Amino acid sequence: MEFRKAGMEDIDLLTENRMEFVTAVSHIQNPEEFRRATKEYLREHLEDDLIYYICTDAGKIVSSCLLCIYRTLPLPSAINGKHGLLLNVYTLKEYRRQGLAKSLISNLICDAREMGVSRISLNYTDEGYPLYQALGFVKCDREMEMKL
Repeated sequence: MEFRKAGMEDIDLLTENRMEFVTAVSHIQNPEEFRRATKEYLREHLEDDLIYYICTDAGKIVSSCLLCIYRTLPLPSAINGKHGLLLNVYTLKEYRRQGLAKSLISNLICDAREMGVSRISLNYTDEGYPLYQALGFVKCDREMEMKL
């Protein structure tokens, strides 16, 4: 198995990984449009404000995570306003409980620190909660959202 940060040469592989993850947790109304938009986003942001870590086995992604980095007005909790949104934490069932996601996320956190990211947020599942807690994430209870 190989652990590494994904690069531009991995765009097709990353697009299919994202499709696999999203279809595992949700329904995509228009899969081809979603695939196209995902590939376009990866081309524009990978190696800039998007960090994508993968673990491969025989050339297939078996575990992954990514961090979208964005900037807001400075906050007391993030003076530089650099935030990260952790997404696509996904490990194939037969590879789970081996520490793959933990290793990938740990590497991603190190890169985020080096890039000056002050805060990382995520949405979690009950299954993923213990992993995030073990990595130092804390539950926040004062957030809301509005879908537009």
